[in-house]
Amino acid sequence: MNIYLKEKWGKLFGAKYDVLLYDLTSTYFESEPPPAGFLGKKRFGYSRDKRSDCVQVVVALVLTPEGFPVAYEVYPGNTRDSAT
Repeated sequence: MNIYLKEKWGKLFGAKYDVLLYDLTSTYFESEPPPAGFLGKKRFGYSRDKRSDCVQVVVALVLTPEGFPVAYEVYPGNTRDSAT
């Protein structure tokens, strides 16, 4: 996280960073599957939305208990939770 933002959020909102929360979700695309050899992140994988017919991406988010986002990462849709 950017040090400037960390300090600013701490002063403005009293954000604390001694406890951080980690959450995973996925979002799917109702589109044609990518062509063979596609290098993007849209992939078939475990669908939390029960949409195994759609490609998806996995989104990881780190935030403070107050709900301030600290970091995020977008993973290919076939990434296992334990691999994040």
